[in-house]
Amino acid sequence: MTKKLHSVFAVMLLAGCAGTVNTPLSTSQADQMRGRSLVVATHEKPSFSAATATKAMFGAFGAVAMINEGDEIVRTNDVQDPSVYIAQGIAQSLAQKYDLATSTEVNITSTDDVDELSEQYADSDLILFTRTRGWNFMYFPTDWDNYRVGLNVTMQLIDRNRRSVLAAADCAYQPEYADSDEAPTHDYLLSDHAAGLKAELRKSADYCLKKFLRETFA
Repeated sequence: MTKKLHSVFAVMLLAGCAGTVNTPLSTSQADQMRGRSLVVATHEKPSFSAATATKAMFGAFGAVAMINEGDEIVRTNDVQDPSVYIAQGIAQSLAQKYDLATSTEVNITSTDDVDELSEQYADSDLILFTRTRGWNFMYFPTDWDNYRVGLNVTMQLIDRNRRSVLAAADCAYQPEYADSDEAPTHDYLLSDHAAGLKAELRKSADYCLKKFLRETFA
């Protein structure tokens, strides 16, 4: 049962974001961006799954318990949504590269619909939208003492006036270890106000930020 649930969670995290078409920003579109205004929006954070082998033994009830515990970890330790950090990094890079008028403020929205986003942010020419589609920590099927922290994020750059997507991509990241003993323990992740979990999420966010800048906004 634990191996089966482990596979389910892995597929949920690492499968590409449904409906996302990886579209790099074209040279012609990039040239038209110069001097325009940009607003940054991030979708409300999703539930965090704290997957342990003990909870996995209880099937669907255990899965609910993983999410409840994960949300409590995020709330009590003020764990920030990685997509906010990613959005800020992309926005800063685009602002410098294309002389965009923007701010460091990240708006939180409850929609990912292009038309709705265009209506919400009618004062800007461009909308940079990011969303965390999945984040969790997961034990190894053969090692219940060590964990991997996974992240799945999607992003879009939207032309508000045309209500069209200029660039889009997704990023799924889960670290690999030659030996599972090299991965963090449960205590490491959650001690000192979840400092270890925050550090692992930052690694994942840095990976995705670099991937977006390198492959989508090169």
